[in-house]
Amino acid sequence: VTELKKEREMSELGFYRFANNDPDAVAIVEPSEKVWTRGDLLAKTNQLTHALRDFGVQKGDVVATVLPNSVEYYIAYLACAQSGFYMVPINWHLAGPEIAYILEDSGAKAFIASGEVQAMEEACQKAVSAIDFPLDACISTTQMEGFIHLDEFVGCHPTDNPEDRTAGQVMNYTSGTTGKPKGVCLPHRSRVLSFFTYATIYGCFGIDDRFLVTTPLFHGGGFAYPMASLFLGGEVELMPAYSPELLFEMCASGVHTG
Repeated sequence: VTELKKEREMSELGFYRFANNDPDAVAIVEPSEKVWTRGDLLAKTNQLTHALRDFGVQKGDVVATVLPNSVEYYIAYLACAQSGFYMVPINWHLAGPEIAYILEDSGAKAFIASGEVQAMEEACQKAVSAIDFPLDACISTTQMEGFIHLDEFVGCHPTDNPEDRTAGQVMNYTSGTTGKPKGVCLPHRSRVLSFFTYATIYGCFGIDDRFLVTTPLFHGGGFAYPMASLFLGGEVELMPAYSPELLFEMCASGVHTG
């Protein structure tokens, strides 16, 4: 009972608390410059949470993703993080057989992908075909043959905060330089605690307002630092890929980078 209470308390902290208390503040600015408020982000997160639960994803289950730097990456993580799911971010540069291996090895119950880049779309389609991954569990943030669009998947699910919220976790896979990639499974609460550790460091250096993401979100460090900014109540701005010109322009506007 004590452990469950701790997990529930932790799931109320950080971004979720800020979003409920100040929903109109900016949370994320997409590469297209579309602005997402905290309330918008939380609403979509809650819809995905309800949809995945209704689909049958339970605490301890895995949701795998192949996504570029996009708001959907945060929606997927935040849904997992408040539901006790493990999110497995997969490098979108991988080939179909490599993605298929991670999907199968992780035991993913749902797969959220993107066809923003043709090679990414083809690799994801080949991956699910190779292992006969259930098509009703294939979700895409773009129009992709054989995948259900995210908007359709969440459908009319409510935007209300879900009940029985409990901390989830990211399970990163190693590079596989000494064999096949291996999932690094950590306790659920450690990820949330790490965000608050980063947040404390940010506070010491006055980094608490805007954070520019210049690295791939599927990378552990590239994901953790900007997510910590959200948990501290900051704003995250996304770059689709590294660009020296854009980097200097954004830095000039006062954005912290990572």
